Amino acid sequence: MKFGQWVYLELDSLGKSVNWLAKRVGISHSAYIDYRNTERKVTADVLFKTLRVLSDEKECSEERLLLRMARECYKVGV
Repeated sequence: MKFGQWVYLELDSLGKSVNWLAKRVGISHSAYIDYRNTERKVTADVLFKTLRVLSDEKECSEERLLLRMARECYKVGV
């Protein structure tokens, strides 16, 4: 799964929009569209800021969300 697809699934589970997330991370919402629809790779800075915002909203640890994202997107630990 691409990082962008994963982000959209997380946002859907929260009932939030990509615009909401992009504003909090400080990037354009079109970056997330690119992460989902193209081969554009996410930078470490954007990845960690995204995880921070999502983990705060989900009230879970950043580490737990990072491990799940790594498993689902990059097959780490599978």
